[in-house]
Amino acid sequence: GGVLLGGAMASKLSDNVFMFFFASHIPATIFVDLQVVLPKKFFPAFARRSFDFYIDTFKDPLLTSRPLWFKSLIMAEVVFQLPFFFVALYAFRTRANWIRVPSIVYAAHACTQMVPILGSVWFDEAVPKEKRTVLSCIYLPYFAIPLWLLVRMYRNPGVLCYVLSSISLTPLNLAAVPFPLSIKGE
Repeated sequence: GGVLLGGAMASKLSDNVFMFFFASHIPATIFVDLQVVLPKKFFPAFARRSFDFYIDTFKDPLLTSRPLWFKSLIMAEVVFQLPFFFVALYAFRTRANWIRVPSIVYAAHACTQMVPILGSVWFDEAVPKEKRTVLSCIYLPYFAIPLWLLVRMYRNPGVLCYVLSSISLTPLNLAAVPFPLSIKGE
């Protein structure tokens, strides 16, 4: 039998939040964000209507003016993050701990990418002051959730290993440990 690690329920809840985030980010990237860089003719009518509704409602200058730096960030999202979302969904669903390092890389990239976006929302005079709060609420989860993922993955080497069997850590069975060990004093 295994020993249930403390906080397993909280870890599973976190994993579910992350999986929802990844799953919801896939259609958002494909049907919304890609409209910043590709002609509208490539998107179904519902996606074009949703995009236009968002722009009309929130007056988001990043989506109306589409600066080159923003387009570059969208392309980085499509090329690097979109494939990661599919891989991460699989890894979190199967509790594959190998996703730890890719998650750290993704989360650092996503947080860094959000800095100029949030800076633009908060400090660009093109953003109406009355829209800053709502735009912050729209964009902040794309910073906060990756930051949460980054901290969780960085601090917990066996993060997706909820249950561990009793393991005797002798040199012969050290390979059976489900996560990297750091041995103090070496």
